[in-house]
Amino acid sequence: MKYAIILFLLAANLQAVELPDAPSHTPKTFWAATALYTASVGLDVYSTRDAQQRGCHEVESAWLYGRHPSTAEFALGSTASLVAVTFVARRMARSKRAFWRGAGFALVGIETGDRLAAGIGNFGLRCR
Repeated sequence: MKYAIILFLLAANLQAVELPDAPSHTPKTFWAATALYTASVGLDVYSTRDAQQRGCHEVESAWLYGRHPSTAEFALGSTASLVAVTFVARRMARSKRAFWRGAGFALVGIETGDRLAAGIGNFGLRCR
């Protein structure tokens, strides 16, 4: 959430510049970043299920998944999140405005970092 606030504060201070040669297609770097994001979501799903099997329960996203989600519920919620973030970020990355293109890449980068941190952190949990 704090990153979204920072992003909006920056948006208020920056003037977007129209670029006549804006990309008409999504750059390969965006798809590489999206692949990393997909891998980080997979790590988070795997490590969360592993932690649940060791007796832990969902804390950070309990409002979304419940305290003890099944594998299917957790995978479905994570996939929906992945698709939504990718869709929004792709729309931003194809913008004619440099600011929004940068914001699209930043969105994928921030989400990747959050999911990697969550996935790695789940392996260190000691429950029961």
